Amino acid sequence: MLHSHPVLQLGRPRRSEKCHSSYHFPKILHSKMLNTKTLYLFGLLWCMGLLQARAELSLNNYGDPAYPGRCVIDDGKSVVLLNDGQALRLRNLPCVTIFCMSDGWGSLFTCDEGTPPEDCYFSSYVNWDAPWPDCCKRKVVCG
Repeated sequence: MLHSHPVLQLGRPRRSEKCHSSYHFPKILHSKMLNTKTLYLFGLLWCMGLLQARAELSLNNYGDPAYPGRCVIDDGKSVVLLNDGQALRLRNLPCVTIFCMSDGWGSLFTCDEGTPPEDCYFSSYVNWDAPWPDCCKRKVVCG
């Protein structure tokens, strides 16, 4: 896929696939094991309730054949390429973060809208620039 937008590459570009395949095997195996450990740890933290209940998570494919193994984020103005283990905070959306996991697959972290107490409403975010999920906190106005 060709993009007409500027491309911002985060991290080092991947090595050429022209090298002998046995050279890449240990690195790929280690990368897969690390990602499995990361997912396992995240699952444990989620089950233990250490993450805020007001946050939501979805698994998405951000892959693009033009950039194999990378997460490709196109926001309409530019394209950002993420390596495995890198994250990107989308500044134009409230508290949205994309974490690239493996082979173009990534987690999209957003805030659960929730429901304010009766006769109340949510106003602005308390700290838009805080890391996820702290950026999800919103002011509640009752009246």
